Amino acid sequence: MSGSLVALGTYCGLFGALLAYCNVMQVGLTVALTTIAGVLVFGYALVFTGLCFMGRTLVRSPLEAPIAAIKLQLNIGSTLATYARRGFKTRFPQWTLTFEVTCNMMRYMFEEFGEVIAFENAALLREPFAMHGRLILRSNCRQHNTVP
Repeated sequence: MSGSLVALGTYCGLFGALLAYCNVMQVGLTVALTTIAGVLVFGYALVFTGLCFMGRTLVRSPLEAPIAAIKLQLNIGSTLATYARRGFKTRFPQWTLTFEVTCNMMRYMFEEFGEVIAFENAALLREPFAMHGRLILRSNCRQHNTVP
């Protein structure tokens, strides 16, 4: 609980510093809020583009990629909502939130799009999954004191 309060305080402090930096009396609160909203929308557009790029390996037609991206976002949101409903605890004590999201995404992708992945796009998916494994291997080995 105290960690979340520290994070909330940090975010409020950063927002206050941003407002002070912009000098609300000169620039105006509307401009500051519009800029923040624009940055958030741009960030979401980048994330959605990345999910569409990832979703292209899950469908047969490029026009279906945005639908797959929306389904992937809903799956991530569902996983995060379940995590919050459990009191911000992972399913098993040894797991991390990242590992739980990864497991749920992989399970969902193979249940929903398994035939497309297995037969048409398997070669495209080998390297991203291998790269993800290489990225999380060292941090997880350090965390659990194991040797890769």
